[in-house]
Amino acid sequence: MFYYSTIPLFLPKLKEQIRSLLDQADSLKMQNKHKEAIEVCEKILGLDTDCVEAYEEIGDNYISLRELKKAKKALDQAIKLSSKSANAAYLIGFLHSCSRNWKLSIELLERADKLRSNHPEILRCLGWSYAMSGEIDRGVILLERAKVLSPEDVYV
Repeated sequence: MFYYSTIPLFLPKLKEQIRSLLDQADSLKMQNKHKEAIEVCEKILGLDTDCVEAYEEIGDNYISLRELKKAKKALDQAIKLSSKSANAAYLIGFLHSCSRNWKLSIELLERADKLRSNHPEILRCLGWSYAMSGEIDRGVILLERAKVLSPEDVYV
């Protein structure tokens, strides 16, 4: 998990509380308890309305729930707060791949790759988006790179 929180360093207890809540939300997400994870993230936003990671988690959970409009709204807010968020760019790119909007998916995933190079999950999604858009050779190359970077990943 990445932490880009805007909480000043002089508030360590609040920052620690938010990290703990983010970890809790991530754990709930991994248990497929997406609505509960969203509720935890909403608690975070009650503490820090500019917490990029909370918006990213909300977006990720809404994607899992197939509520793509709500996911996009949360992820757009994350990007608005931090244009350098590779995770938000990746998630929005993935969201567009779910809608088969390959051109926009590729654009956003390329941006995520520039922000966080050689991340296997970004490369995997980018590879699939290229392949599905008709650029099969380019897609396969990216999928092979993702597999080399993360050989244990069953999704590559």
